[in-house]
Amino acid sequence: MAVSAPPWLIQQLFDNDGLLNAGGTLEFFVAGETTPLAAYTDATGATACENPLPLDSSGRCQFWLTQGVAYKVIQ
Repeated sequence: MAVSAPPWLIQQLFDNDGLLNAGGTLEFFVAGETTPLAAYTDATGATACENPLPLDSSGRCQFWLTQGVAYKVIQ
């Protein structure tokens, strides 16, 4: 399976109040649906991440997405 990192992988995430989203999460779904969709822990695409995926203390996380699949990612 071909996976790739999203172009904004290194971006730091903030909450709706503009505060660092330390301890927040990202959730992955099929685009336009509420069906959960796997993201992966590394470029091999062998191991799925937690869904929702926790952000670290700096509001970041790493994940890879299946190429050619439309995702909806919710913070």
